Amino acid sequence: MNSVIILYPKTADSTFDMDYYVSTHMPLYVSVVGDACNGWGVSTAHGDKYHAVSWMIVESMDVLGARMKEHGGPVMADIKNFTNARAEMITGDVVV
Repeated sequence: MNSVIILYPKTADSTFDMDYYVSTHMPLYVSVVGDACNGWGVSTAHGDKYHAVSWMIVESMDVLGARMKEHGGPVMADIKNFTNARAEMITGDVVV
């Protein structure tokens, strides 16, 4: 299993709509990943560095990549609806 962590950095001119992200964007993303998603969540980020941190546990990065390649267009197109920040992604193997 793999973890996917997405960070949305704050800048002087960045915006982020948490309500939209949680209620619309993440459910869309999870629906594309389908049963390969074994859990997900979103946290507000304390401090001035990030707007939000989201995470997803996926079956494998290969499966995630294949599903995003085939069905991810709407997910990527939706980003403009909640932020103008450029996301940072960290992936890794789940240890515990």
